[in-house]
Amino acid sequence: GNHLYQHGFSGDVKGVVWSSLAYQPYFTMTAGNVGFGFWSHDIVGPADDEELYLRWVQWASWSPIMRSHDRGMSAGGCGNQDWPTTWGADECPIVQPHKASMLYFEALRSVLLTRSALIPYIYTQTRVAHDTGVSIVRPMYFDHPMEDLAYAADMDGNFAQYMFGEDIMVAPVVTPVATDRQLAVQTLWMPPGQWFELETGSLIEGGQVVTHEVDRTEVPVFMKAGAVIPRIPMKMGNTLGRAAQQYEALEWTIYPGSSTGSFRLYEDDGASYGYLNHEFAWTTGNYTRTNTSLTFQVATEGAYDALPKSRQTVLRIANVGPPEEVQAGAMKLNFSDWGSEAPSWSYDGVSLELVVNAGNATDISVTFAHPNTDFNGVKGLFRRATLAKRAMDELRRTLGAQTPQPAYLSRVSSMADFLSHAAGTNTTGFWAMLKEVPSLFDKAIATVPAAPGRAAYANALLTSANGVVPSLAAVAPGLALV
Repeated sequence: GNHLYQHGFSGDVKGVVWSSLAYQPYFTMTAGNVGFGFWSHDIVGPADDEELYLRWVQWASWSPIMRSHDRGMSAGGCGNQDWPTTWGADECPIVQPHKASMLYFEALRSVLLTRSALIPYIYTQTRVAHDTGVSIVRPMYFDHPMEDLAYAADMDGNFAQYMFGEDIMVAPVVTPVATDRQLAVQTLWMPPGQWFELETGSLIEGGQVVTHEVDRTEVPVFMKAGAVIPRIPMKMGNTLGRAAQQYEALEWTIYPGSSTGSFRLYEDDGASYGYLNHEFAWTTGNYTRTNTSLTFQVATEGAYDALPKSRQTVLRIANVGPPEEVQAGAMKLNFSDWGSEAPSWSYDGVSLELVVNAGNATDISVTFAHPNTDFNGVKGLFRRATLAKRAMDELRRTLGAQTPQPAYLSRVSSMADFLSHAAGTNTTGFWAMLKEVPSLFDKAIATVPAAPGRAAYANALLTSANGVVPSLAAVAPGLALV
Protein backbone atom coordinates (compact mmCIF):
# COMPACT_ATOMS: atom_id res chain seq x y z
CA GLY A 1 0.00 0.00 0.00
CA ASN A 2 2.71 2.51 0.85
CA HIS A 3 4.28 2.06 -2.58
CA LEU A 4 1.00 2.99 -4.24
CA TYR A 5 0.03 5.85 -1.92
CA GLN A 6 3.20 7.68 -0.96
CA HIS A 7 1.85 9.17 2.25
CA GLY A 8 3.27 7.66 5.42
CA PHE A 9 2.83 7.92 9.18
CA SER A 10 6.15 8.08 11.00
CA GLY A 11 4.90 6.35 14.14
CA ASP A 12 4.16 7.56 17.66
CA VAL A 13 6.54 10.12 19.11
CA LYS A 14 8.66 8.31 21.70
CA GLY A 15 8.90 11.36 23.91
CA VAL A 16 7.35 14.83 23.65
CA VAL A 17 10.73 16.50 24.13
CA TRP A 18 12.93 18.89 22.19
CA SER A 19 15.21 16.13 20.88
CA SER A 20 12.23 14.38 19.26
CA LEU A 21 11.22 17.63 17.55
CA ALA A 22 14.81 18.24 16.39
CA TYR A 23 14.87 14.84 14.66
CA GLN A 24 11.73 15.33 12.57
CA PRO A 25 12.97 17.81 9.91
CA TYR A 26 16.04 15.62 9.32
CA PHE A 27 13.88 12.49 9.12
CA THR A 28 11.53 14.08 6.58
CA MET A 29 14.09 15.68 4.30
CA THR A 30 16.23 12.55 4.09
CA ALA A 31 13.20 10.30 3.48
CA GLY A 32 12.95 12.15 0.18
CA ASN A 33 16.19 10.42 -0.83
CA VAL A 34 14.26 7.18 -1.31
CA GLY A 35 11.17 8.79 -2.84
CA PHE A 36 9.14 8.82 0.38
CA GLY A 37 8.88 12.52 1.10
CA PHE A 38 5.27 12.85 2.24
CA TRP A 39 5.21 12.00 5.93
CA SER A 40 2.45 12.58 8.45
CA HIS A 41 4.02 13.29 11.82
CA ASP A 42 2.28 13.61 15.15
CA ILE A 43 1.89 17.31 15.92
CA VAL A 44 2.05 17.19 19.69
CA GLY A 45 3.12 19.12 22.73
CA PRO A 46 3.39 18.52 26.47
CA ALA A 47 0.79 20.01 28.76
CA ASP A 48 3.39 22.11 30.58
CA ASP A 49 5.50 23.51 27.72
CA GLU A 50 3.64 25.78 25.32
CA GLU A 51 6.87 26.85 23.65
CA LEU A 52 7.63 23.28 22.57
CA TYR A 53 4.09 22.85 21.27
CA LEU A 54 4.33 26.12 19.30
CA ARG A 55 7.64 25.12 17.71
CA TRP A 56 6.15 21.72 16.81
CA VAL A 57 3.23 23.39 15.01
CA GLN A 58 5.57 25.86 13.31
CA TRP A 59 7.67 23.00 11.92
CA ALA A 60 4.54 21.10 10.89
CA SER A 61 3.15 24.11 9.02
CA TRP A 62 6.18 23.86 6.73
CA SER A 63 6.08 20.07 6.33
CA PRO A 64 4.51 17.98 3.53
CA ILE A 65 1.43 16.89 5.52
CA MET A 66 0.05 18.80 8.48
CA ARG A 67 -2.00 16.76 10.95
CA SER A 68 -2.72 17.82 14.52
CA HIS A 69 -2.62 14.94 16.99
CA ASP A 70 -3.35 14.32 20.64
CA ARG A 71 -1.73 11.40 22.45
CA GLY A 72 -4.46 8.86 21.71
CA MET A 73 -6.90 9.59 24.50
CA SER A 74 -9.17 6.71 23.47
CA ALA A 75 -6.62 3.92 23.17
CA GLY A 76 -3.30 2.55 24.35
CA GLY A 77 -1.65 3.77 27.51
CA CYS A 78 -3.48 7.08 27.45
CA GLY A 79 -6.82 5.34 26.98
CA ASN A 80 -6.21 3.37 30.17
CA GLN A 81 -5.67 6.46 32.29
CA ASP A 82 -8.21 7.34 34.99
CA TRP A 83 -10.64 9.95 33.76
CA PRO A 84 -10.68 12.85 34.27
CA THR A 85 -7.88 13.16 36.80
CA THR A 86 -4.93 12.29 34.52
CA TRP A 87 -6.23 13.56 31.18
CA GLY A 88 -4.03 16.42 30.15
CA ALA A 89 -1.08 15.19 32.18
CA ASP A 90 2.36 15.44 30.58
CA GLU A 91 2.33 11.91 29.14
CA CYS A 92 -1.21 12.24 27.68
CA PRO A 93 -1.75 15.93 26.85
CA ILE A 94 -4.69 17.27 24.88
CA VAL A 95 -3.28 19.74 22.35
CA GLN A 96 -5.67 22.39 21.04
CA PRO A 97 -4.32 25.63 19.56
CA HIS A 98 -7.38 27.67 20.53
CA LYS A 99 -6.81 26.84 24.21
CA ALA A 100 -3.23 28.10 24.33
CA SER A 101 -2.42 31.25 26.31
CA MET A 102 -2.73 34.47 24.33
CA LEU A 103 0.92 34.91 23.28
CA TYR A 104 1.13 31.36 21.99
CA PHE A 105 -2.38 31.35 20.55
CA GLU A 106 -1.59 34.37 18.36
CA ALA A 107 1.59 32.71 17.06
CA LEU A 108 -0.22 29.41 16.45
CA ARG A 109 -3.01 31.15 14.57
CA SER A 110 -0.47 32.99 12.43
CA VAL A 111 1.32 29.85 11.23
CA LEU A 112 -1.95 28.00 10.62
CA LEU A 113 -3.18 30.87 8.43
CA THR A 114 0.19 30.97 6.67
CA ARG A 115 -0.16 27.27 5.83
CA SER A 116 -3.70 27.73 4.52
CA ALA A 117 -2.75 30.70 2.37
CA LEU A 118 0.05 28.70 0.74
CA ILE A 119 -2.25 25.94 -0.57
CA PRO A 120 -1.75 26.97 -4.24
CA TYR A 121 2.04 26.73 -3.82
CA ILE A 122 1.87 23.48 -1.83
CA TYR A 123 -0.56 21.80 -4.23
CA THR A 124 1.63 22.77 -7.18
CA GLN A 125 4.71 21.27 -5.50
CA THR A 126 2.69 18.13 -4.83
CA ARG A 127 2.02 17.86 -8.57
CA VAL A 128 5.75 18.33 -9.16
CA ALA A 129 6.39 15.43 -6.76
CA HIS A 130 3.85 13.31 -8.67
CA ASP A 131 5.60 14.05 -11.97
CA THR A 132 9.23 13.86 -10.83
CA GLY A 133 9.36 11.90 -7.56
CA VAL A 134 11.03 14.84 -5.81
CA SER A 135 9.32 15.68 -2.52
CA ILE A 136 8.16 19.16 -1.54
CA VAL A 137 10.61 18.89 1.41
CA ARG A 138 14.08 18.15 0.13
CA PRO A 139 17.62 18.32 1.59
CA MET A 140 19.83 21.23 0.66
CA TYR A 141 22.19 18.93 -1.29
CA PHE A 142 19.50 18.24 -3.90
CA ASP A 143 20.03 21.77 -5.22
CA HIS A 144 23.67 22.19 -4.11
CA PRO A 145 25.39 18.78 -4.35
CA MET A 146 28.91 20.25 -4.56
CA GLU A 147 28.61 22.40 -1.41
CA ASP A 148 29.93 20.71 1.75
CA LEU A 149 27.59 22.61 4.06
CA ALA A 150 24.58 21.38 2.10
CA TYR A 151 25.17 18.07 3.93
CA ALA A 152 25.48 19.59 7.43
CA ALA A 153 21.96 18.79 8.71
CA ASP A 154 21.86 16.06 11.35
CA MET A 155 19.34 14.25 13.54
CA ASP A 156 20.20 16.46 16.53
CA GLY A 157 18.77 19.55 14.82
CA ASN A 158 22.02 21.16 13.67
CA PHE A 159 21.53 23.02 10.39
CA ALA A 160 17.88 21.93 10.39
CA GLN A 161 17.06 23.57 7.08
CA TYR A 162 15.56 22.36 3.83
CA MET A 163 13.93 23.48 0.62
CA PHE A 164 10.15 23.67 0.72
CA GLY A 165 9.45 23.30 -2.96
CA GLU A 166 11.54 25.09 -5.53
CA ASP A 167 11.53 28.66 -4.20
CA ILE A 168 11.39 28.59 -0.39
CA MET A 169 14.00 27.60 2.20
CA VAL A 170 12.79 26.90 5.75
CA ALA A 171 14.81 26.56 8.95
CA PRO A 172 12.35 25.66 11.76
CA VAL A 173 13.49 26.39 15.29
CA VAL A 174 13.97 23.12 17.21
CA THR A 175 15.62 24.41 20.40
CA PRO A 176 14.19 26.43 23.31
CA VAL A 177 14.83 30.12 23.86
CA ALA A 178 17.75 31.20 25.99
CA THR A 179 16.65 31.99 29.54
CA ASP A 180 18.35 35.40 29.70
CA ARG A 181 17.27 37.01 26.40
CA GLN A 182 14.20 34.84 25.71
CA LEU A 183 15.25 34.36 22.08
CA ALA A 184 16.36 31.15 20.40
CA VAL A 185 19.83 31.13 18.83
CA GLN A 186 20.02 29.46 15.43
CA THR A 187 22.88 28.88 13.01
CA LEU A 188 22.24 28.04 9.38
CA TRP A 189 23.90 28.00 6.00
CA MET A 190 22.85 30.41 3.27
CA PRO A 191 23.27 28.70 -0.14
CA PRO A 192 24.77 30.53 -3.13
CA GLY A 193 22.63 33.33 -4.53
CA GLN A 194 20.48 35.84 -2.70
CA TRP A 195 17.71 35.04 -0.21
CA PHE A 196 14.88 37.23 1.05
CA GLU A 197 14.20 36.67 4.75
CA LEU A 198 10.45 36.84 5.26
CA GLU A 199 10.39 38.00 8.88
CA THR A 200 12.94 40.81 8.51
CA GLY A 201 12.57 41.87 4.87
CA SER A 202 16.33 41.47 4.39
CA LEU A 203 17.93 40.38 1.13
CA ILE A 204 20.88 38.24 2.23
CA GLU A 205 23.90 37.17 0.23
CA GLY A 206 24.46 33.43 0.08
CA GLY A 207 27.66 31.48 0.50
CA GLN A 208 27.97 32.13 4.23
CA VAL A 209 26.99 30.73 7.60
CA VAL A 210 24.78 33.07 9.62
CA THR A 211 23.43 33.23 13.15
CA HIS A 212 19.96 34.40 14.16
CA GLU A 213 18.27 35.25 17.38
CA VAL A 214 14.67 34.17 16.79
CA ASP A 215 11.57 35.17 18.71
CA ARG A 216 8.95 32.59 19.65
CA THR A 217 6.57 34.11 17.11
CA GLU A 218 9.05 33.83 14.22
CA VAL A 219 9.86 31.06 11.76
CA PRO A 220 13.01 31.61 9.65
CA VAL A 221 11.73 31.40 6.06
CA PHE A 222 13.71 32.55 3.03
CA MET A 223 12.50 33.18 -0.52
CA LYS A 224 14.79 32.78 -3.49
CA ALA A 225 15.68 36.20 -4.87
CA GLY A 226 13.09 37.24 -7.42
CA ALA A 227 10.63 34.47 -6.52
CA VAL A 228 6.91 34.73 -7.30
CA ILE A 229 4.77 32.98 -4.67
CA PRO A 230 1.02 32.36 -5.14
CA ARG A 231 -1.35 32.38 -2.17
CA ILE A 232 -5.04 32.43 -1.37
CA PRO A 233 -6.13 35.79 0.11
CA MET A 234 -7.12 34.98 3.70
CA LYS A 235 -10.09 36.99 4.95
CA MET A 236 -11.84 36.88 8.30
CA GLY A 237 -14.80 34.52 8.15
CA ASN A 238 -13.45 32.56 5.19
CA THR A 239 -10.48 30.59 6.49
CA LEU A 240 -11.83 27.04 6.86
CA GLY A 241 -11.83 24.33 4.20
CA ARG A 242 -9.88 26.42 1.70
CA ALA A 243 -7.89 23.46 0.35
CA ALA A 244 -11.10 21.92 -1.02
CA GLN A 245 -12.22 25.10 -2.78
CA GLN A 246 -11.38 26.38 -6.24
CA TYR A 247 -9.31 29.55 -6.36
CA GLU A 248 -11.84 32.35 -6.85
CA ALA A 249 -8.98 34.77 -6.10
CA LEU A 250 -5.20 34.44 -6.20
CA GLU A 251 -2.63 36.62 -4.50
CA TRP A 252 0.82 36.73 -6.10
CA THR A 253 3.81 38.15 -4.21
CA ILE A 254 6.97 39.25 -6.01
CA TYR A 255 10.13 39.27 -3.90
CA PRO A 256 13.19 41.43 -4.67
CA GLY A 257 16.46 40.36 -6.21
CA SER A 258 15.78 39.80 -9.91
CA SER A 259 14.60 41.66 -13.00
CA THR A 260 12.40 38.75 -14.11
CA GLY A 261 10.55 35.89 -12.47
CA SER A 262 7.61 33.53 -12.81
CA PHE A 263 5.65 30.75 -11.16
CA ARG A 264 3.63 28.02 -12.89
CA LEU A 265 0.67 27.06 -10.71
CA TYR A 266 -1.14 23.72 -11.03
CA GLU A 267 -4.93 23.39 -10.69
CA ASP A 268 -7.46 20.56 -10.94
CA ASP A 269 -10.82 19.74 -9.34
CA GLY A 270 -9.11 18.36 -6.23
CA ALA A 271 -11.59 15.53 -5.91
CA SER A 272 -11.42 13.09 -8.82
CA TYR A 273 -9.05 11.18 -11.07
CA GLY A 274 -9.83 13.56 -13.93
CA TYR A 275 -6.22 14.77 -13.91
CA LEU A 276 -5.25 11.39 -15.37
CA ASN A 277 -7.28 12.38 -18.43
CA HIS A 278 -5.59 15.80 -18.70
CA GLU A 279 -8.40 17.56 -16.85
CA PHE A 280 -6.21 20.18 -15.24
CA ALA A 281 -4.76 23.63 -15.86
CA TRP A 282 -1.49 25.48 -15.41
CA THR A 283 -1.70 29.18 -14.53
CA THR A 284 1.48 31.21 -14.94
CA GLY A 285 2.24 34.50 -13.25
CA ASN A 286 5.33 36.26 -14.58
CA TYR A 287 6.91 39.69 -14.28
CA THR A 288 9.65 41.89 -15.67
CA ARG A 289 10.98 44.93 -13.84
CA THR A 290 13.39 47.82 -14.27
CA ASN A 291 14.58 50.47 -11.84
CA THR A 292 11.36 52.41 -12.29
CA SER A 293 8.71 49.99 -13.56
CA LEU A 294 7.19 46.52 -13.23
CA THR A 295 4.78 44.58 -15.42
CA PHE A 296 2.94 41.43 -14.40
CA GLN A 297 0.78 39.04 -16.45
CA VAL A 298 -1.35 36.01 -15.60
CA ALA A 299 -2.30 33.38 -18.20
CA THR A 300 -3.98 29.96 -17.93
CA GLU A 301 -3.51 26.92 -20.17
CA GLY A 302 -5.71 23.83 -19.97
CA ALA A 303 -9.20 23.34 -18.56
CA TYR A 304 -11.48 21.24 -16.37
CA ASP A 305 -15.15 21.62 -15.47
CA ALA A 306 -14.69 23.30 -12.08
CA LEU A 307 -12.06 25.83 -13.24
CA PRO A 308 -13.37 29.35 -12.46
CA LYS A 309 -14.30 31.31 -15.58
CA SER A 310 -12.64 34.39 -14.08
CA ARG A 311 -10.98 35.24 -10.80
CA GLN A 312 -9.77 38.17 -8.77
CA THR A 313 -6.05 38.92 -9.01
CA VAL A 314 -4.10 40.55 -6.18
CA LEU A 315 -0.46 41.47 -6.69
CA ARG A 316 1.90 42.26 -3.81
CA ILE A 317 5.38 43.66 -4.48
CA ALA A 318 7.76 43.40 -1.51
CA ASN A 319 10.24 46.07 -0.40
CA VAL A 320 9.04 48.93 -2.59
CA GLY A 321 7.68 52.39 -1.91
CA PRO A 322 4.58 54.17 -3.19
CA PRO A 323 3.93 53.95 -6.94
CA GLU A 324 3.68 56.86 -9.33
CA GLU A 325 0.99 55.08 -11.36
CA VAL A 326 -0.76 51.69 -11.32
CA GLN A 327 -2.77 50.19 -14.16
CA ALA A 328 -4.82 46.98 -14.34
CA GLY A 329 -5.56 46.27 -17.97
CA ALA A 330 -6.52 49.66 -19.47
CA MET A 331 -7.76 51.04 -16.13
CA LYS A 332 -5.74 53.46 -14.05
CA LEU A 333 -6.16 52.50 -10.40
CA ASN A 334 -6.67 54.90 -7.51
CA PHE A 335 -5.37 54.63 -3.97
CA SER A 336 -7.59 52.94 -1.36
CA ASP A 337 -6.52 53.52 2.23
CA TRP A 338 -7.53 50.06 3.47
CA GLY A 339 -7.40 48.15 0.20
CA SER A 340 -11.14 47.53 0.36
CA GLU A 341 -12.07 48.98 -3.00
CA ALA A 342 -11.27 46.77 -5.99
CA PRO A 343 -9.86 47.54 -8.44
CA SER A 344 -7.50 49.83 -6.51
CA TRP A 345 -4.08 49.90 -4.94
CA SER A 346 -3.05 50.22 -1.31
CA TYR A 347 0.11 49.99 0.76
CA ASP A 348 0.89 47.57 3.57
CA GLY A 349 3.27 49.41 5.88
CA VAL A 350 3.78 46.36 8.11
CA SER A 351 5.24 44.24 5.30
CA LEU A 352 6.40 47.21 3.18
CA GLU A 353 4.48 45.87 0.19
CA LEU A 354 2.55 47.58 -2.57
CA VAL A 355 -0.83 45.81 -2.89
CA VAL A 356 -2.70 45.92 -6.20
CA ASN A 357 -6.29 44.68 -6.29
CA ALA A 358 -6.65 44.23 -10.03
CA GLY A 359 -10.15 42.80 -10.16
CA ASN A 360 -10.51 40.43 -13.10
CA ALA A 361 -7.63 42.02 -15.01
CA THR A 362 -4.81 39.68 -16.03
CA ASP A 363 -2.11 42.28 -16.69
CA ILE A 364 -0.78 44.92 -14.30
CA SER A 365 1.76 47.68 -14.82
CA VAL A 366 3.38 49.85 -12.14
CA THR A 367 5.72 52.82 -12.39
CA PHE A 368 7.77 54.13 -9.48
CA ALA A 369 9.07 57.65 -8.92
CA HIS A 370 11.87 56.54 -6.56
CA PRO A 371 14.11 53.85 -8.08
CA ASN A 372 16.53 51.61 -6.19
CA THR A 373 15.10 52.42 -2.76
CA ASP A 374 16.74 50.29 -0.06
CA PHE A 375 14.17 48.81 2.34
CA ASN A 376 16.53 46.05 3.42
CA GLY A 377 15.74 44.95 6.98
CA VAL A 378 13.27 47.77 7.73
CA LYS A 379 10.36 45.33 8.03
CA GLY A 380 12.28 43.52 10.78
CA LEU A 381 12.87 46.78 12.67
CA PHE A 382 9.14 47.53 12.68
CA ARG A 383 8.26 44.01 13.75
CA ARG A 384 10.76 43.86 16.60
CA ALA A 385 9.84 47.37 17.79
CA THR A 386 6.19 46.31 17.99
CA LEU A 387 7.04 43.18 20.00
CA ALA A 388 9.33 45.18 22.30
CA LYS A 389 6.69 47.84 22.91
CA ARG A 390 4.17 45.14 23.80
CA ALA A 391 6.57 43.70 26.37
CA MET A 392 7.27 47.14 27.88
CA ASP A 393 3.57 48.10 27.88
CA GLU A 394 2.84 44.99 29.92
CA LEU A 395 5.30 46.34 32.50
CA ARG A 396 3.85 49.87 32.16
CA ARG A 397 7.38 51.10 31.49
CA THR A 398 7.24 52.27 27.87
CA LEU A 399 8.97 55.65 27.77
CA GLY A 400 6.65 58.26 26.33
CA ALA A 401 3.54 56.21 27.07
CA GLN A 402 3.84 55.75 30.84
CA THR A 403 6.41 58.52 31.37
CA PRO A 404 7.04 62.01 29.95
CA GLN A 405 10.18 61.06 28.02
CA PRO A 406 10.26 61.09 24.17
CA ALA A 407 8.31 58.13 22.78
CA TYR A 408 10.92 56.75 20.38
CA LEU A 409 9.80 53.13 20.71
CA SER A 410 6.16 54.09 20.20
CA ARG A 411 7.05 56.10 17.10
CA VAL A 412 8.92 53.23 15.46
CA SER A 413 6.30 50.62 16.36
CA SER A 414 3.48 52.75 14.93
CA MET A 415 5.32 53.93 11.83
CA ALA A 416 3.90 51.15 9.64
CA ASP A 417 0.40 52.58 10.08
CA PHE A 418 1.60 56.03 9.05
CA LEU A 419 3.33 54.66 5.95
CA SER A 420 0.23 52.70 4.92
CA HIS A 421 -1.76 55.94 4.81
CA ALA A 422 0.96 58.31 3.58
CA ALA A 423 1.81 56.12 0.58
CA GLY A 424 -1.31 57.39 -1.18
CA THR A 425 -1.83 60.77 0.46
CA ASN A 426 1.54 62.25 1.37
CA THR A 427 4.47 60.68 -0.47
CA THR A 428 6.83 63.46 0.70
CA GLY A 429 5.97 62.58 4.28
CA PHE A 430 6.36 58.87 3.49
CA TRP A 431 9.97 59.25 2.40
CA ALA A 432 10.81 61.75 5.15
CA MET A 433 9.50 59.39 7.83
CA LEU A 434 11.28 56.40 6.34
CA LYS A 435 14.54 58.35 6.39
CA GLU A 436 14.19 58.77 10.16
CA VAL A 437 13.91 55.05 10.89
CA PRO A 438 17.61 54.26 11.66
CA SER A 439 18.11 57.14 14.10
CA LEU A 440 14.73 56.63 15.78
CA PHE A 441 15.45 52.95 16.21
CA ASP A 442 18.83 53.62 17.82
CA LYS A 443 17.17 56.05 20.22
CA ALA A 444 14.48 53.49 20.99
CA ILE A 445 17.12 50.93 21.97
CA ALA A 446 18.63 53.41 24.41
CA THR A 447 15.27 53.76 26.20
CA VAL A 448 14.92 50.03 26.90
CA PRO A 449 17.33 48.83 29.63
CA ALA A 450 18.66 45.28 29.63
CA ALA A 451 17.20 44.73 33.10
CA PRO A 452 16.08 41.23 34.13
CA GLY A 453 12.71 39.93 32.96
CA ARG A 454 10.58 41.43 30.22
CA ALA A 455 12.77 44.48 29.84
CA ALA A 456 15.74 42.22 28.99
CA TYR A 457 13.55 40.45 26.43
CA ALA A 458 12.49 43.78 24.89
CA ASN A 459 16.11 44.93 24.76
CA ALA A 460 17.13 41.65 23.09
CA LEU A 461 14.42 42.06 20.46
CA LEU A 462 15.72 45.48 19.53
CA THR A 463 19.46 44.80 19.63
CA SER A 464 19.07 41.73 17.40
CA ALA A 465 16.61 43.32 14.99
CA ASN A 466 18.87 43.85 12.01
CA GLY A 467 18.35 40.35 10.62
CA VAL A 468 21.05 37.75 10.20
CA VAL A 469 24.73 38.66 10.44
CA PRO A 470 27.80 36.75 9.24
CA SER A 471 29.15 34.43 11.93
CA LEU A 472 32.70 33.43 11.07
CA ALA A 473 33.01 31.44 14.30
CA ALA A 474 30.15 29.22 13.13
CA VAL A 475 32.13 27.97 10.15
CA ALA A 476 33.86 25.14 11.96
CA PRO A 477 36.93 23.99 9.99
CA GLY A 478 36.59 20.50 11.40
CA LEU A 479 32.86 20.14 10.79
CA ALA A 480 32.05 16.47 10.42
CA LEU A 481 29.65 15.83 7.56
CA VAL A 482 27.64 12.61 7.68
